[in-house]
Amino acid sequence: MGPSTIQRSPGGGPETAVSHVFNTPERRFRGLLGASAVSGVGDGVLLVALPLIAASLTRDPRLVTGVLVAQRLPWLLFSLHGGALVDRTSPRRLLSTVDAVRGAALLAVALVALTGDLPLALLYGLAFVVGTGDTIIASGLHAAIPAMVPDDELGRANGRIETTQVAGDMFVGPAIGGLLVAGATALPFLVDGVSFLVSATIFALVLPAVPAHAADGPRTSLTADVRLGLGWFRRHRALRLLAGVIGSFAFFQAAVLSLLVLLATDRLGLSEGQFGLFLALGAVGQILGATAAERIDGARVDLVVIVAGAVTASAYLTIGTTGSVAVAGGAYLVEGIALAIGNITTVSFRQRVIPRDLLGRVGAAYRMVLFAAMPLGAFLGGQVAGVVGVGQAIVLAGTAQLVVVGVMVVPLMRQLGSGGPDEVLADGAEVTRP
Repeated sequence: MGPSTIQRSPGGGPETAVSHVFNTPERRFRGLLGASAVSGVGDGVLLVALPLIAASLTRDPRLVTGVLVAQRLPWLLFSLHGGALVDRTSPRRLLSTVDAVRGAALLAVALVALTGDLPLALLYGLAFVVGTGDTIIASGLHAAIPAMVPDDELGRANGRIETTQVAGDMFVGPAIGGLLVAGATALPFLVDGVSFLVSATIFALVLPAVPAHAADGPRTSLTADVRLGLGWFRRHRALRLLAGVIGSFAFFQAAVLSLLVLLATDRLGLSEGQFGLFLALGAVGQILGATAAERIDGARVDLVVIVAGAVTASAYLTIGTTGSVAVAGGAYLVEGIALAIGNITTVSFRQRVIPRDLLGRVGAAYRMVLFAAMPLGAFLGGQVAGVVGVGQAIVLAGTAQLVVVGVMVVPLMRQLGSGGPDEVLADGAEVTRP
């Protein structure tokens, strides 16, 4: 038999007529944007569908918020091992497989909804499966982007990814999600399932085939990889502080978002379709914020976090006290702008200070703090709302976040105010550059 004539694509896999379309870094990144947009639309549909369907089954805020708890709980349970898996596994194979599995799960739930009643417990189970996939997809994307774009383009790349995800996740998806629920319970699961299958296909074509951590030495265990990443994270003072502050913001945001469907449908009197449009206002804000974040890439991280935290907290206070749809929508729009700027700035910071072969593990440790805070925030928000009411619970969340911002101003400026990632000390952790 003669030499093989199979060519290799730039990502490391066999080249086909389709993969040839993505034969340059720019084209592969555009493909990644497309996958993010498609998957984001499905996620946005689910963002509206899960709480609306849960609220149609029960008006108990503790049970309604259980959907968000189930979706965020995997970050507490699996994010560290998911990050280690990302560092040692082909991004192409891993991310495409995860989205294919999630797509199949959603289509199975759509079939159940078509053939009979949809139990609340099944919603919790689906939310848990989708959330488990999120832990791997988020780590995989954040680890893959630095391998696809130059270091000085990270802010722009992250901004474009954020914009496409938000456009689908919180604009297009929510805008049609409520209408789909009103049409048939199975429709949102069907749409989201198809979107995951499409994104899985694109991931298989554009992502690198070789993991970031391709060690030449003996292969270590997954647990050992987790310990290495977690140890690096624990030794990095600035990253540790940032995770704690942003984690507290995530806690209060989850409390607010888990109650938003009840406030919108009860106090504001919005229909299912109108609630989807209301959520789309937050998406518009995040798109505007993502555009602004591209322009201020390199700004002081401490000041961005302080201002973003204060603005989002003020938005929660407004949403919790007003009875006007216009005022609440305006506050949600502003919250989205501040949220996107803060998110993109901190993501770019992490990608610049974490060694390339540790991005999955250390990034997962960081995000575990954030996403572990979310189910706790959603759970506590539901408990508090059951006692004092939905609006007052949202006000308490905004007030508490303002207190956190005030307390953390000095520590943030001390650790992150020196001008950039290269000047941040790491308590003995070697800050290597890609």
